[in-house]
Parts: sequence; C-alpha cells; structure tokens
Amino acid sequence: MTDLEAKWERRLQRERAARKEAEKLLEDKSEELWELNQSLASRVAERTRELEEALAQAEQANRAKDVFLSTMSHEVRTPLNAILGFAQLLEMRRESLGELAGFVDNIQVAGKSLLNLVNSILDITKLESGRQDVELQRFDANSLVSSVLTQSQVLAQQKGIELVTEQSGVAELYGDVQLLTQAVLNLVVNAIKFSPEQGVVTLTLAAAGDQVAIAVRDNGIGIARDKLDELFKPFSQVHDRSQLSVGGTGLGLAIVKSIVEGLHGGRIEVTSELGSGSEFRLFLPTSPSQVS
Repeated sequence: MTDLEAKWERRLQRERAARKEAEKLLEDKSEELWELNQSLASRVAERTRELEEALAQAEQANRAKDVFLSTMSHEVRTPLNAILGFAQLLEMRRESLGELAGFVDNIQVAGKSLLNLVNSILDITKLESGRQDVELQRFDANSLVSSVLTQSQVLAQQKGIELVTEQSGVAELYGDVQLLTQAVLNLVVNAIKFSPEQGVVTLTLAAAGDQVAIAVRDNGIGIARDKLDELFKPFSQVHDRSQLSVGGTGLGLAIVKSIVEGLHGGRIEVTSELGSGSEFRLFLPTSPSQVS
C-alpha cells in the first residue's frame, strides 16, 4: 500500500470512528429523551389522576353541601316558623299577657331576624353555585314596582319614611319576576334602613335605550367613595354598625348583584355622597336576547 493509500485509509477510519461516535451519541440522547418523555408522561398521567380525584371529591362535597343546605333549610325554618306562629298567637292575646307582652315582641323580632338571616344565606349560596332556578318571562314592570311598594310599606311607616314613585310609561321587563322583585325590594329596604326618620325614598322606573332602568334613591347617611368597591361583596359591611340602629347580614347587595348581573345579564351602578344619600340603578333586560 502506498503512502497516499495509507493516508486515505487512516482518514476513512477516523471518519468511520467519528460517525460511529456520533451515532452512539445520538442513540444515547434519543434513549435519554425517550426516558424523559416516559417520565413526563407518567407524571402527567399521575397528575391527571390526582386532579380527577380532586374534582370528584369536590363534586361529591358540593352535592353533600347541597343536600345539607336543603335539609337545613327545612330543619331550621320549621322551628323558626313555629316560634313565630306561637308568638303571633300570643300577640292576639296581648291584653291578658301583661308584662309578658314585651317578651312576645322580642321573640317575634329575634325570630324574624334569624329567619331573614337563614333565607339570605340560602339565597346567596344557590345564586353563587349556579343552582338557582330561573323562570324567564315577559311581565309588567309597573306590577313589580307595586309589589315592592306593598312589601316595604310597613317598614317605611315604622320610620315615617315617605315612599315616592316616578314612572314614565315603561311597559315590560324580561326575566324572573320573583327574583327581580327581590332585587329591587332589597334596595328599597336598604334605603329605608339607612335613611333618617321622616326621610324620603324614591323609586324610579324609566326606559334606558333597549333596557329598563330602575333607580332607588334615598337621603340617608351615604357611603364613602373608598367603600363603594366593597358594597357588593358577601358579608361586607361599609358602615360602622356600632353607631347605627340597623341590622343586616351584608348579603343583600351581593344577592342583588348576582340576580341582576349573573342571572339576567344586566348591570348595577351606584352613586353616593357621605351624609347626603345614595342612588342605586339597575339596568334590566326587556327581551330574551339581552339575557346571557
């Protein structure tokens, strides 16, 4: 073999060795990558199983919660209604009770307060869990206003509050009449609670483009601007209750927001000035296409 041939042979051997080393390296890397992929697939599968188990447990817990709330709704309301019923029977015999008549009044006030608390908690739970039954239909907007005024009249009279209505010929709303009535009633009751004696609460019904605007305005204590964002959070209290003679759970406005925005695709706005009163405005649908 000549020197030239020997030189070429050495060169070919080096190239074959280099190629073989490269192939080995590629094979090693491929095997390493395959092992990593297998490990990743195993971890993804394990994590998926964990998430599926967690989801199943959450769903089971949610079902258990629903059953519990449904049961407690009955178990708590039944004795409360019995207490209030017997208190009403005693009230009918008030003249013969003497000093015990005051105890009967306290029973009724405490019982009604507790029943309202239970109802509010059940309402917000159903709304936030998406399990609130909704019956959508067209209905007379003026009948909603009349119903709200009827239900809030006694509370207003107790404080000497004048209820004023301003209506501009709005005909129909589209939604769940009971839930929307509850939303407006919550606003009116709040306005009465936070208004001074002999104050004025105004309920306005008017067209607002393709929606209906219902506004509730009072001349009460008002709300500080830095507290407005807290208004619609469940259990939030924007006033110092120790300085006010009003009760409440802090759930009323959260319920309003869930009904109006969550279930009817509407919106709620509020303007307020501390010491001068507040105005809440609901913008509600008039047709099925506006309800999300």
